[in-house]
Amino acid sequence: MGQHYFFKATLDGGRAGYDKNFIYHLGLNTHPCPDMISKNPCGIGIHLARNISRALQYVPDATEFYLATPYKILGSDEEKVRTDSCEILLLTPRDYVEAYRKAVAPTLEAYRKAIASAHKGLIRKCLRDLKKIKEGED
Repeated sequence: MGQHYFFKATLDGGRAGYDKNFIYHLGLNTHPCPDMISKNPCGIGIHLARNISRALQYVPDATEFYLATPYKILGSDEEKVRTDSCEILLLTPRDYVEAYRKAVAPTLEAYRKAIASAHKGLIRKCLRDLKKIKEGED
């Protein structure tokens, strides 16, 4: 069975981070013109993140996080779902979010550093191989 509960990150007052005009509220929220044809996770529609860390990637200055369930899923990936409408169930209390951030932040920072280091190492190896190839051409 798939994931049923997601997070919607917003600015103060439920204001959407993408256009600053749409206001999310408890209950049913429907996008005015979702792309119903595309099956891509990105595109026009309501985006719900699989966790708060992912929600912050999409709305870095988010101040509110709502627990939500999507209706018709139009597209999805490992980070989010895109839907035509969703049910906003609960404004997640700020102290829950802060506890989550404190618990996850050190691990995320270590992960980011490990990724950056691995990326640099991979680039360095590729450049070394490229240099060998070019030296062989001379």
